[in-house]
Amino acid sequence: MSLDKNSTYKLSNGKEIPVIGFGTYQVPAESAQQVVYNALKQGFRHIDSAQRYQNELQVVKGIVQFLSENPNVKREEIFYTTKVETYNHGYETAIKSLDLSFDDAKELGYIDLILIHDPLSDKRGRLATWLALQDLYKSGKVKSIGVSNYGLDHLKELFENEQVLEIKPHVNQISVNPWLYREELINFSKENGLLVEAYSPLTRALKLDDPKLQNLVSKYNRTPVQILTRWSLQRGLVPLVKTQSPELKGSELIESFDFNLTDEDVEYLTSNNSYFLPEDFDPPADKEHLGAANSIKP
Repeated sequence: MSLDKNSTYKLSNGKEIPVIGFGTYQVPAESAQQVVYNALKQGFRHIDSAQRYQNELQVVKGIVQFLSENPNVKREEIFYTTKVETYNHGYETAIKSLDLSFDDAKELGYIDLILIHDPLSDKRGRLATWLALQDLYKSGKVKSIGVSNYGLDHLKELFENEQVLEIKPHVNQISVNPWLYREELINFSKENGLLVEAYSPLTRALKLDDPKLQNLVSKYNRTPVQILTRWSLQRGLVPLVKTQSPELKGSELIESFDFNLTDEDVEYLTSNNSYFLPEDFDPPADKEHLGAANSIKP
């Protein structure tokens, strides 16, 4: 499949999602509007925020500013994601917290995707939160729903709970890079109809000097950022790239569509036996929170 920066994938519910996204983790609220506005000017059409980031309103303002100044771009061309914070797990708590997220996004009319940010509450909290997301989805206030940082056990817990599961998640957003290729989890997600988004696909710049990566930089005459982004795209992932700079200098973050890695080079860069985690936590591998609380009450 030939991709360009305007390409989209179709989710299992038929909704379209841009093949590359712009993340706003650690983008301060005071600069988020300008950062997002500039990202959209560069060509991004997929913006990822979260309650945890404390910048939802400012992110939305950046989108609204861009749309108002570019009337040729329609609202439905922009894909906006937010996420439910861990301490907001539970049916009523999730609904109440998302009322605030919807209020922040009111100028957009709707939210494209809401994710459970991580599974780090307990079984009851996770499942009750999923009930809340299903109800919001059925109401039309959000167009798609999904999970983030869910491992195999967390997905199976949801899929096997017939009391709760009415709508399967449309997305699983996880940390993925060539040195953290969660092949079993990615394949399981895809086999069950979930599109996989990759956060920290650029390893937070911690692997840009890797010898294999540098070999490909020389071979393709591209930057490390472009090679890593291209790797994600060719793995069928949706990379969420980011910068905290309001200026968004250069456009290499989205210039990964005019070349292809060979299949051999995709495999060459993939370190199947390594475990390089750019973050200081790994919820997909978490077992501690797979508690046995079974009472799920809407």
